[in-house]
Amino acid sequence: MAGASVDAQSGIELRDAWARATPPGAQIGAAYLEIRNAGDKADRLLSASSAAAKRVEVHVTQRDGDVMKMREVKALEVPGRQSVKLEPGGRHLMLVELAQPLKQGERFRLRLRFEGAGELETEVQVRALGARGHHH
Repeated sequence: MAGASVDAQSGIELRDAWARATPPGAQIGAAYLEIRNAGDKADRLLSASSAAAKRVEVHVTQRDGDVMKMREVKALEVPGRQSVKLEPGGRHLMLVELAQPLKQGERFRLRLRFEGAGELETEVQVRALGARGHHH
C-alpha cells in the first residue's frame, strides 16, 4: 500500500494516495486518496500542499444538468467512523502549477492539514496517464 499515514490520536488515516502521470508541459495534475476516520468525531480537511505543485486545491465535481462542473471547496468533511474517497470524476486534490510533469513510477510527498488531526503527510504514487482508479 503506497504511503499510508495515520494520526493515532484523531484516528485519521490516509490510504492509497496516487496521481495520474501528466503529459509534457502540463501545469495541472490531480491526486486521489482515501481518508479514513476511525475516530468518533468528524474532522475536516482544510488544505493541502506539496513541493510537486505551487498550489494544491481541494475540489469537488458536481453534475449540473448534463454538465459536470468542478469547484474548489474551503473544507472537506470527514465524518466520524467513515471514509471519504477522493477519486477521478469526484472529489480530488488539484495540483496547480506543477514543478515538473508527473511521470509514471515516480513518487512525491503530499501534506494534508486537518482541523482536528493537524498536519499529516503521505507519499503519492504516480500511475499511468490514463489510470482510472485504485489498485492494490
